[in-house]
Amino acid sequence: MLTQKVFVVNHYLRRYIEMYQNFESLPPVLNADQVAATLGISRAGAYQLLHMESFPTLRIGKRMLVPKDKFIRWIDVNTGGIADGMGA
Repeated sequence: MLTQKVFVVNHYLRRYIEMYQNFESLPPVLNADQVAATLGISRAGAYQLLHMESFPTLRIGKRMLVPKDKFIRWIDVNTGGIADGMGA
């Protein structure tokens, strides 16, 4: 049981480190697929975020995009500062 818990913690730690490294390589403006991949959520989940009033969505016609700097700031605010200084 303890081994399984350690494995789960290591898995999430690796994902956190990968996300940290990916912030710098993100494009200046993200689409729904890129938001989903970065957060490790489904495309439908990304679209739910894009429709939230509190999410920094940039609407251009029917397209919904997210500026990288505002995306990282949103993560920072909504995680209590975890993303602070991560490539922004």
